[in-house]
Amino acid sequence: MMTHEPAGSPGGSRFAYDPPTIRHGAGAVEHLAHEMEAIGAERAIVVTGRTVGEREAVIDPIRAALGPRLAEVRAETTPKKRLAEVAACATAAASNGADVLVAVGGASSLDVARAASAVGSRDLESLREGLRAHGAIAVDDDPLPIIAVPTTLAGGSLSMLAGVSAAPEDPHGEIDGGSVGDPRLMPAAVCYDPELVAMTPNPILVGLGHERVFEGPRNPLFERRHARHRFDREPWPLVARR
Repeated sequence: MMTHEPAGSPGGSRFAYDPPTIRHGAGAVEHLAHEMEAIGAERAIVVTGRTVGEREAVIDPIRAALGPRLAEVRAETTPKKRLAEVAACATAAASNGADVLVAVGGASSLDVARAASAVGSRDLESLREGLRAHGAIAVDDDPLPIIAVPTTLAGGSLSMLAGVSAAPEDPHGEIDGGSVGDPRLMPAAVCYDPELVAMTPNPILVGLGHERVFEGPRNPLFERRHARHRFDREPWPLVARR
């Protein structure tokens, strides 16, 4: 569970964080079945995107590790993180009797899996209405647990939050966007396997690296103003000297 009381609260600030179990190292995904057993799960749906799902060097070790516990691989997530895919994942989990979602890939797959965990049996239209009305998805009473297998630099593996969007019914209409968040949506376990990250195409990793470089100075915890000023003006020379 993660809780936060702002600095202006009586008695100062307080931050509590209950992280997932973390496995790290080459071959970490070989222990996926063990992590399922640890949370009492027996049947898994893998949630990923086409780039990962079509790379045998990434998906085959996961298939092998899950073995008969694997119900289905859904390789349909996209950076748009559409609500339709969230609903489809939740439906696939229910129809296959899955009791855990294994999110494999970057932020898009992790977010879709987290949202699918939250929606329960609600249909796409009711989810769309809720997103449009409240800008958020309400979390089901009993969300499915998640095991994350990041293949990029995504930080979503250690988060309880996700962003989603719903394509407009009118092709020229506005896209409905929103979020979902709850301490119960924190992954139960995360497998950081550098052998899988090494299979991610370089252009994807480079693009994500660019994002991370510029996210740091925008963080409110980046307090050293002179450093922030220099970083805004000349980030790459600073990085090159590291």
